[in-house]
Amino acid sequence: MIGRKLWSCLAIVTAALGALGVAKPAAAADYSNSNPEMGVMLSSTEDDTDTNNSTWELNTKPGKVLHGAVSVQNTSNESAKYTVSFEQARTNSQMNIMYSNGGTNKSLDPNMKLSKIAKVDGKDSATITVPANSTTALPVTLTMPAKEFDGYILGSVVVTKQVPKGYKVKDGFTNQFMYTKTVQITESIVNPTAVLTNTKKGGVKVVAGQQEFQLRIKNNEPSYIGNMKMSAKITYKKTGDVVLTDKQTGRSVAPNSSFTYRLPSERVMRAGKYHYVVTMTNEKTKKSWTFSNDFVVSQASATSVGIGRSIAFIPTWIWQLLALFLVLIGFLFFLLWKRRKDEDDEDEANAK
Repeated sequence: MIGRKLWSCLAIVTAALGALGVAKPAAAADYSNSNPEMGVMLSSTEDDTDTNNSTWELNTKPGKVLHGAVSVQNTSNESAKYTVSFEQARTNSQMNIMYSNGGTNKSLDPNMKLSKIAKVDGKDSATITVPANSTTALPVTLTMPAKEFDGYILGSVVVTKQVPKGYKVKDGFTNQFMYTKTVQITESIVNPTAVLTNTKKGGVKVVAGQQEFQLRIKNNEPSYIGNMKMSAKITYKKTGDVVLTDKQTGRSVAPNSSFTYRLPSERVMRAGKYHYVVTMTNEKTKKSWTFSNDFVVSQASATSVGIGRSIAFIPTWIWQLLALFLVLIGFLFFLLWKRRKDEDDEDEANAK
């Protein structure tokens, strides 16, 4: 069972000013940019093993149709508009499970897509206006695939509070509030174990003027890793010097998902051959996967970031010293110019 603290959370998605505009709900002047002023509750439903109804953890049967409701609470003093949808779990590059479209890989059985199973008021998503200080419920239907499946379907009910049309924050960002409630579905007593694979060796790419080691990882099993630790070490093969290291704990991987592990380099990686060793361990099962290989940093990659990164890493005191030197040079030129001018004035006076 997935820990509720990990799967039921209030998330704030920050969007650029003016990027979010929707028609009608609350007046723009009444929208709180710091307080979500909302709540989300799940009803009880058949086959739910979470008796607290904080999430839906369903152990059900093939072809079964389950009915429930998602209640959206508006605690503000103005009406507000919300969008309710179901989203499949995915793994982001920080190795955290998130919920959005397009997060799975081709290993996912089409019948296990949450968008095919779950409907909100008969649709993929629904938008409602909730009056001030009120709660509105939307009916939800979950139709299980006709054929039994192994493993887990993992996703979330996502409730997004819409930003009123015309709302703006001066010299800042507009916060759009999102509430997620985990949905986990299984039909099996014994589920497969997550397996991490890598089919393409890692390497360095230049991202926003910075070199970044990238390694593509896949979990092709309908199972998740809820608590994973990882370590990475990259060495320069010619000298054996360690140039990059990383250690992380408390990571997670969604079922049937792919992600790119990213490790930015704070210093310029010179051209040449390198070797990486990346180890990821499921803390629950103690199963580990180690990925290692050689890769080459091209001269073009090193040169493209070399000048900019080298300048960026010049200590501040050197810049200050250089500025002082330029001021002194300027003052010296001023003194020489003034002296020359005084001599010219004196020569001119003597000539008279």
